[in-house]
Amino acid sequence: MKKVILSVAMLCATGMLFAQSNTSNINSLGVTNAAGVLQVGYANDSDIDQDGQMNALGGVSNLAGVLQLGSMNSATINQQGDRNDAFSTQFGSGNTSTQSQGVGHAEDNFQFALQIGNNNSSDQVQRWDNNIGIIEQHGDNNMSTQDQRTLTNGAVGSYAFNIQSGDWNENQQIQRGEENSARSFQYGNMNYSNQEQYGNDNISYTRQVGDDNRSFAVQTGNGNDQNTFQNGDDNYAYSHQIGDDNNSDTDQIGDDNYSATVQLGDDNKSKVFQRGDDNGAYSFQFGNDNDALTTQRGDNNGSATLQDGDDNLARTRQYGDDNLSGTLQFGDGNKSWTKQDGTSNLSGTLQIGLDNRANTNQEGTGNMHGTLQYGSNHSSIVNQIGNGNMAAVGQFGGVTF
Repeated sequence: MKKVILSVAMLCATGMLFAQSNTSNINSLGVTNAAGVLQVGYANDSDIDQDGQMNALGGVSNLAGVLQLGSMNSATINQQGDRNDAFSTQFGSGNTSTQSQGVGHAEDNFQFALQIGNNNSSDQVQRWDNNIGIIEQHGDNNMSTQDQRTLTNGAVGSYAFNIQSGDWNENQQIQRGEENSARSFQYGNMNYSNQEQYGNDNISYTRQVGDDNRSFAVQTGNGNDQNTFQNGDDNYAYSHQIGDDNNSDTDQIGDDNYSATVQLGDDNKSKVFQRGDDNGAYSFQFGNDNDALTTQRGDNNGSATLQDGDDNLARTRQYGDDNLSGTLQFGDGNKSWTKQDGTSNLSGTLQIGLDNRANTNQEGTGNMHGTLQYGSNHSSIVNQIGNGNMAAVGQFGGVTF
């Protein structure tokens, strides 16, 4: 008998340990809503509110679930509408999850948050219908924010997905419109990713591996596509596209590399590939159907491309160290090819007008080149191999615009 009493006492004590000072509040109004909460640990807090305005009694068929294992975790779910699903799972201490879907009429949205570690924070907001938001964080002191709004009742929603593994990483995803997709992957410490999309059918993808990397991607319009990949430490990537059907790709491997891409117009393409350390690439395109490609391998190389007009093309390739290149094209149908292999080479190309061509090749150390073409249908070819060579080309005549 004593053993039975002792066993019951131990079971009760264990139950108290698993549920010391945890707090749960569930408030569901409507028809066939469901909510479940499981909290194991100390001082965890859960608050679920489900309601709606499509039915006289409230929300219909909403589903919410919270699982918290650890101490001092907090989960808040607020669903206002019909057939919305939200789930929050947290393992560790001091994690915070906030999920909000709709203001009364939202339908068929889905949110999921998984946080494993300590002091992580996730905040998810979805408005209107058919959105999907997923957050997964592993480590300590990570922060993730998702805000998706279709702005139209009954429209196909957007998709946001974020994974962070490490410490002190931060991610922000903002989407306004229909059928947008934002995905972010960060592995390491103190990385930052920002993705903003305004319009319809835009795609944004960011992947960062290492420490202290920064990525900013903003797209306004329809059918734009942005991809950023950074592997290393202290890299920075910025991409801003305004218009329709633009494409921006940034790929950096190494440390302390910098890339900035700005495109204003329709059907523009920009690609930047950098391998090494301390390289910098700038690509600015204003107009339609422009195309820029920059490839740099080595250290301390710098490239700048500016194209203003339509149907311009720029190709820059630099292999080596301390090379500099600048390409400026104003007008339509201009094309420039620049290739530098070696050390401390310098190249500059300026074309103003229509259908001009410039082709530059430099191999060696300390070579310098400059081409200026003003007018239409000019062609320049410069080929320098060796050290300390210099070339200058100036051609004028013909229609400019």
